This record gives sequence, C-alpha cells and structure tokens, in this order.
Amino acid sequence: MEKKYKIIIGVLVVLLVAALCTICFLLGRDTKKEEPRKEPETKEIEKKEKPEKGETKENKVLFDTTSYENDDVEKVELTSDGVVLVTMTGTENDVNKKEVAKDVTKTFMVQVGQADICEGNKRLMFVHKDGTASYLNIDELTCGQKIVVEKLDGVKNIEKFEVKTVKYDGEPDGHTAYAITKSGKKIDISEKIA
Repeated sequence: MEKKYKIIIGVLVVLLVAALCTICFLLGRDTKKEEPRKEPETKEIEKKEKPEKGETKENKVLFDTTSYENDDVEKVELTSDGVVLVTMTGTENDVNKKEVAKDVTKTFMVQVGQADICEGNKRLMFVHKDGTASYLNIDELTCGQKIVVEKLDGVKNIEKFEVKTVKYDGEPDGHTAYAITKSGKKIDISEKIA
C-alpha cells in the first residue's frame, strides 16, 4: 500500500513540474515575440524619416533648464547634421537656436573641480569630425546667461571624455576630467576647462 502512494505522489510531482515548465515556456515565448517586433519597427521608421523642404527634423536635446521652473530658460540642442544650437529666453540676452558649434559627432557632459554652486562646474564637451574638441561652459550659460564656447587646445584624436569623482565629507565632490584619445591615452584636461 505504501509503495502505491509513493508512486502516485511521484507521478503527481512529475506532472506538476511538467505543467509549470510548459507555462513558463509559453509565457517566455510570448514575451520574446512582442519585444523584438516593437524595437526594430521604431528604429527603422526613425532612419527612413527625412524632413521635407522647409521642415526641420527634431533635434536631440543635450541640456534644458525648463524643469527648473525659473523665468529664464536655457536649452542646448544637437541637429542631425552635427550643429549645436543654443536658445536662451527670459533674459536680457535672448537668442533663438544660435549656432555655437558644428561638425559635432559626439557630446559628453563633464564636471571639473570642486563646486556645488550653479551647475557644479559642468561643461558640455563636443567631439568634432576631425578628432578635435570644444566645450560649452554650462555654468556661464545658466548662471551668467552668457554663451561661452572654447576650443580644447593641445589634444587631438579624441574618442571620449571621462570624469573621476572624489567624495569629501561635508564638502562638494571633487571632479577630474579626462580626454581619452583613439589610441587609449588618458589626458587630464581639468586645468584646460576649469
């Protein structure tokens, strides 16, 4: 009698495990089917869309103070053809989509030094087609309502920018900014962009 119960319990456990595996497989298969369909369709549409004459394609917003709920708003955008545009409203120096850089292929937001006022010494770095770089001083833009764009001299073949942050007790964090060249060389640029 005891052997029969063990066999029945064993069969029920096997059936239960099989049913759970089947349910998990079916649920996983449905999820996998839906995700890939959505992603490629969106990307394909974005690639095929071209603006008609007179229209502008939506620009990528790199920085925007709209959420600050101030009277003045600063906005930085990147067009699809590598032009950086700055808009300032609510200030004495209002501008609308002023071109400040061109031939930009990559952008990076970095911080430099040790500050917690204004934007904390933020710089919006631009890598240009020729491997050189320039930057927009975000602190000057938001707190001084001035558009200050400068070239990063002495560094070429730039691939990207990185920041090393050091935490201090009771003080603002310290930031060291680096340019990384295409050959992998890491160059401290903190003094150049401070």
